[in-house]
Amino acid sequence: MNATNLVEQAELRRSTTLARLNPEDRARRGQYFTPAKAAELLTNMVTLPSDGTFRVLDPGAGTGSLSAALVARLISQAPGVHLHLVCYELDPVLLGPLQETIAECETAATTAEMSLTWEIINADYIQSSVGITRHSHLGGFDLVLMNPPYGELAGIHPARRELAGHLVDTPNLYAAFMALGVNQLNDGGQLVAITPRSFANGPTFAPFRRYLLSVVHLTHIHDFASRSAVFSDSKVLQETIVIAAQKGRHADQVILSTSFGHLDEPLRRLVRATDVVDPSDSAQFIRIPTEDADVAKVLALPGDLASLNISVSTGKIVDFRLRENLMTEADETSVPMIYPLHFDAGVIRWPVARAKPQHYALRTERDARRLLPSGNYVVVKRFSTKEERRRVIAAVWSPEVSDSGIAFDNKTNVLHIRGAGMDLELARGLCIWLNSTPVDKFFRTFSGHTQVNATDMRIMRFPSDQTLRVLGASWSPPLVQNEVDELVDRCVFGSVGAVN
Repeated sequence: MNATNLVEQAELRRSTTLARLNPEDRARRGQYFTPAKAAELLTNMVTLPSDGTFRVLDPGAGTGSLSAALVARLISQAPGVHLHLVCYELDPVLLGPLQETIAECETAATTAEMSLTWEIINADYIQSSVGITRHSHLGGFDLVLMNPPYGELAGIHPARRELAGHLVDTPNLYAAFMALGVNQLNDGGQLVAITPRSFANGPTFAPFRRYLLSVVHLTHIHDFASRSAVFSDSKVLQETIVIAAQKGRHADQVILSTSFGHLDEPLRRLVRATDVVDPSDSAQFIRIPTEDADVAKVLALPGDLASLNISVSTGKIVDFRLRENLMTEADETSVPMIYPLHFDAGVIRWPVARAKPQHYALRTERDARRLLPSGNYVVVKRFSTKEERRRVIAAVWSPEVSDSGIAFDNKTNVLHIRGAGMDLELARGLCIWLNSTPVDKFFRTFSGHTQVNATDMRIMRFPSDQTLRVLGASWSPPLVQNEVDELVDRCVFGSVGAVN
């Protein structure tokens, strides 16, 4: 068996095994098996040694697609290397297919006169890496190559508690695998992983990012433009990236590449490492900067919300916890209850003809503390749907709608000044700016999912107060995208036609 046949056979085995598995069981375990072309993309990001022993860990190995692609590349480009391969797989159903793939790897390596030794371990990789079940041989790897499971790691899960005590607290299995993987690298060792992009920003993954970037430096990031192409046969929608990182030596540049899915040829370029991770950013967001002219213009703007003396807070009403306060009809104690469903082309329209309760009743003093006082506010959806063109969607709430206090749903972020409203011209200018295409493009450089956190809003770039007021003076709802972009281009960037 040659290298080409090895990858083809591994792909056939992956597809056959996938068809036999229960989709609900796979989703529960976070199993998304790596297609052959995606596996080759990952292994092409590995820097191969020319000789000596190459110790490689494939945790969560599945049916062995990544290992097969790596062995095929070594046979072709570095046959003088001795490869020692350690594969972890918890699911007993996958052990047979995995053993068949690795046995074929050994046959192909022997045919090419390449030395290969291997071991398959049927165990929980996290439990084997921390706690009392820790395997003493784990560590000293030159490469950790992974497509880890994508499931959540509950706070009460014993593995999460052990990992938090051992390295860092992580909210997801894939982040736990990555944290453990980099911990088990030799100095100079490499991590190459295909994962959701969600770890790259937001407060939830901040401790993980700080740990990861304290141990390794990023060398290559590959971004897939399509959310569905890579794992299409698993019918999953996921913002997916591949990262390569190295333990030890710092790099001044990072390779960025992008493709629609895993089948087309990537486009590559070099960027400064500080453009990917700003050393002064305590949250350590991982950005994927683009060459887009609009993004460059946004980056050049003078300030953020703090410089405008504007704060952002998440709405305080978690509706399923406060059902007794929600009413379909108003009474003398109730105030407007604002949901994302009230957004309408830049304005908040309340009430609307929906069955959902749209009034919040004040039963206790604590209920009143969840409100914001009457005033002009800019409200941003925390979640956009995949059908919406933009990720950042803003609207203005005005006292013209109601002069009482306001209850904002937890699925919104609210821009305010010291817990109160702002003047209407400034609110309208902020709303126009946030709904513009340049802002949406900039947001996508650091966020790969449809959630917009208050933390994300705090690192956004904004024009000056004066410029925002100029925008606000041109307010003419309903907001239409091309009109918003032309207005922003003229008032903020000083030209017409540069925004697509």
